[in-house]
Amino acid sequence: MKKVFIIGICFCLLLTSCGKSDNKEETTSTNAVTESTTVTETTTEIITEATTQNNITLKKDKLILDNGKYRYEIEKTDFEEAYPEELLLQFASMLSMNFGVEDYYDWNTTGENVFVDVRHCCLSINNFIKKKSLFNYDNPQEICQKFMEDAQLEELRGVETFTFSLHEYNDYLKDLFGPDVIQLETSDFETAKSAKEKGLPLSSDISEGDYRCFYSGVDDIVLVQCCPTDFASYGEYVYDIREKEGNYYVYTIGSFEMIEYEETLKKYQQTMLEELNRNIQKFMQTKVYKFGCTADGDVYLKSVDKKYLIADNAEYNFIIESDKPVEVENKKASTEEYKIIDKLPDGTKILVGSKWERIGWTEIITEDYWGFVETKYIKEIAG
Repeated sequence: MKKVFIIGICFCLLLTSCGKSDNKEETTSTNAVTESTTVTETTTEIITEATTQNNITLKKDKLILDNGKYRYEIEKTDFEEAYPEELLLQFASMLSMNFGVEDYYDWNTTGENVFVDVRHCCLSINNFIKKKSLFNYDNPQEICQKFMEDAQLEELRGVETFTFSLHEYNDYLKDLFGPDVIQLETSDFETAKSAKEKGLPLSSDISEGDYRCFYSGVDDIVLVQCCPTDFASYGEYVYDIREKEGNYYVYTIGSFEMIEYEETLKKYQQTMLEELNRNIQKFMQTKVYKFGCTADGDVYLKSVDKKYLIADNAEYNFIIESDKPVEVENKKASTEEYKIIDKLPDGTKILVGSKWERIGWTEIITEDYWGFVETKYIKEIAG
């Protein structure tokens, strides 16, 4: 069953050694407006000015969100004292990603699919902002000209193009996903000639957020076609970090646009807390990032477990109505096929997120996962 979801898309600090800790375990509407929010150095409370109430209480072992309508109590550790700031900033620079080296659906898929999925996965992280020089948007004329000649085209219509060196891109993959990630070769990409023989699109309009990749035939240069789109970097508030079996588990809540990158952990966390203070809802995104560490001290992403936290006093206002169990589907990567992750019986109460009316699917939230269900099986509970 094919469904297309436009995945919202949009600084890697290298270390000489990974931090060590004694921890041995590993998981928009508001009634207050904040003009300025600061975290004091001598107290554990957040002080907010020009608000009707204080929505957040931050303690050494607990994060409490309460805007008068929805409330959360989340256990945390004093991880800021356990790890060096350089390590914590390296984690922070890679948040907002959707998958890691262990939970990507198929590293042996086409080079184009890997590029598209990694692009969508990383476009909103600060790591990408720093690495954007990897991509050359001022393409050498001879590369575009050779492509058009091989494709027998007089011009490239309805697309923008950029290029990148495959050698440099493979280094970027290692930065993100570790030393054992696949290293792409030019043979993993279609050429203009092979794409033409297969009847694949070579020019014309392309959907926003989509990409076509071709080996240019020049050195190790890959030519990419795309539709221009804006993007922004996003951050997530980190409320816990734990270690288990040599891996770091980073726990986050929320996902908020960042106007600029904060260069200290204190400023980064403060910015995310300000956003949390304004955006306490009945359910909130939470992720557990599993990071590995190389012998040289660089961290890389192994996997991402995305769920939602549900407020203590949230009411389930939707229900499943069907004479047979309803399939719940989900995926992590753009080119991945949707997979069945659960089947919900008639009468199951759920929370509803985004509705994709055009294609008849709705995002649902339970205590265990988030996924997508055909909208026709979801009914609102009469209040």
